[in-house]
Amino acid sequence: MVNDEPNSRDVSVSVEKPSAPPRSELQAARSGSVVAPLSQVAVIEFSGPDAESFLQGQLTCDVESLRATASYGAWCSPQGRMLASLLLWRGDAGFLMALRADIAAGVQQRIARYVLRAKVAIARAPLALIGVSGADAVPGAELEARASGAETRIRLDAARHLLVVPEAAAEARIAELAARSTRVSAAAWDWLDVRAGIPWISAATQDRLVPQMVNLERIGGVSFTKGCYTGQELVARIDSRGGNVPRHLRRLAISGAAPPPGSTLHDGTGKEVGVVTSVATTGDGAVALAYVGRAVDVPADLELRAPDGGVAARATVTSLG
Repeated sequence: MVNDEPNSRDVSVSVEKPSAPPRSELQAARSGSVVAPLSQVAVIEFSGPDAESFLQGQLTCDVESLRATASYGAWCSPQGRMLASLLLWRGDAGFLMALRADIAAGVQQRIARYVLRAKVAIARAPLALIGVSGADAVPGAELEARASGAETRIRLDAARHLLVVPEAAAEARIAELAARSTRVSAAAWDWLDVRAGIPWISAATQDRLVPQMVNLERIGGVSFTKGCYTGQELVARIDSRGGNVPRHLRRLAISGAAPPPGSTLHDGTGKEVGVVTSVATTGDGAVALAYVGRAVDVPADLELRAPDGGVAARATVTSLG
């Protein structure tokens, strides 16, 4: 029997406290047009004649269905716990995977162990991602991916899209967009992701969550019809139970300094009831996403503890809806 509870073992990782974007950046991100260099994201390329079938057998999303679209997804351990959350799309030579930069090298090395005799090459792609929101966002279907020359545009939602450009061209493209938008930091873009309920697995939260705990299936990141993939047994079993998981993704409003991902939530008795997955500072506090025990009624006021065990702040937990 596979235990559906998050992995409780100690995980030794180096975590940095989130940087705080200026209030002016948050105001621009909230109501204006912004452009952000996404240095917190890296891109891995999968090429070769077997790249599609290899990824179809590794990822939670339906790789074969990707044509002019991108898809959220996850790569899981054999026990069904997420080793990476990702955005995947087709490129000229194969498939491109965007994921958090702090886990990219490890994921690249670890997933390569599954290649065996498949004709697949895995390499870090010399690409940069630029986040654009507001007036420069273009109409189209959600997660539509359009290539134009060396640039690919991925529409995330009605207000935001990503530009994928060669690293050498990134600064010039950002400067061009900043002529009619406000340039903001990667931290401001993280704030927009938290508001949108987009979960990102980082080093602090690897191998602790199953996809349904972060609502990955609700943003199209899990296919229940594609067939087998690594970790599929537990993911499918949870779906057969009606999607019931012991913890659910919630939004936090945090008073005080922003804690890093991996910080824990505790109730009035001191019991751990959740773990923070994504954090974005707001100047006078922070907002975050966390997976929280289903027994916790929202809204709820909980204590936040940093990975070193010290009390970091208070957090109000609400639903994503």
